[in-house]
Amino acid sequence: MKEKELQRNYRKLKCKAWAQSRVDGNYGYGDSRELRTKLIDNLATNLAKDFGLNTESVKESLEVHTPSFEFNYRYPTIEVDVANVLLSYLNDRDPFKRKPGKRAGNQQENYAALFAWLKTDNLAETAILFGKDISSFKRDMGTFAENIGVRLRENEDSDKSPYQRKMAYFDELRNVSGNIAVMKKSEKLFIAYMDENHSQQWEKWIKSNQKS
Repeated sequence: MKEKELQRNYRKLKCKAWAQSRVDGNYGYGDSRELRTKLIDNLATNLAKDFGLNTESVKESLEVHTPSFEFNYRYPTIEVDVANVLLSYLNDRDPFKRKPGKRAGNQQENYAALFAWLKTDNLAETAILFGKDISSFKRDMGTFAENIGVRLRENEDSDKSPYQRKMAYFDELRNVSGNIAVMKKSEKLFIAYMDENHSQQWEKWIKSNQKS
């Protein structure tokens, strides 16, 4: 394999790792130790001058009592959205492309997505496969669940906003896995979706994205 191709594959893997970490809900790592060092140096100098103390003694004390400037943080929404788009491109999909006249809530596509999600239990990769971010995927599948007659638990529908109602329906969608007719239809439409939109074989996609 040529050096340029190796470098290209390496960059692609790095991009995918960067994006996957954000999509999976992991935390970022922040390191501001250089700022901590400058802060201690400035404080030690000024405090020693103001109170007539030895600068090195003040600095040693600040080193002991100043907390670490290393921290974990939740990735901002914009980074997660960018990560979803990047993963779509890395999986040979254009997240901004729509076929003329195609509705976002295509029923056949939702059946296909149902099969992909239930078979892999991988929400992030299923959403990417169908060109959506996780929030949009859950919302659309919640509407789909309501349309195909999924029932909420008793009192589950009371006092809920429209969004909460969709999420409640989405949460109940797993129960469809026991419906043989729905699952057969979903499998058939998933195979058709993969044949039309992806070069990767559907069995291979399921296997490579199944969560253990």
